[in-house]
Amino acid sequence: MSRDEISRAQRFINEQELLPGIDRIILVDMLVRYRDWYEETDVDMDAIRRYIKDEELDTPTRVHSVLHKKFYLYKYLKTKFPKMSFRSIGEPFRKDHSSVLYGIAVHDNMIETKDSVYATNTIEIRKRFRL
Repeated sequence: MSRDEISRAQRFINEQELLPGIDRIILVDMLVRYRDWYEETDVDMDAIRRYIKDEELDTPTRVHSVLHKKFYLYKYLKTKFPKMSFRSIGEPFRKDHSSVLYGIAVHDNMIETKDSVYATNTIEIRKRFRL
């Protein structure tokens, strides 16, 4: 269901006087929840691939600012696409599954310890791709 379809359905429900009050409230609540879920999970893989190319995250490097962005994106992709394999997450970065596993573990550790360097290095990417 697209955003246009959701807004059309909301308008239709608002125009109907035949529905009892409680049914209308339940339907509107369901539509709002579905819309929120849809907007949160509306992830564009092409945008992620473009970002990886633009930021040169697919090149080998040991620079922490670049590695932190990679680790954040590993976690982001695994969170947004839970059925996506570690191998397929690593492909756009030219990394294997073990690098993705390691990156997610490092990300989780950095978040748990509230690492300030990691937080600083990932400010921009966290605004663009929210977990």
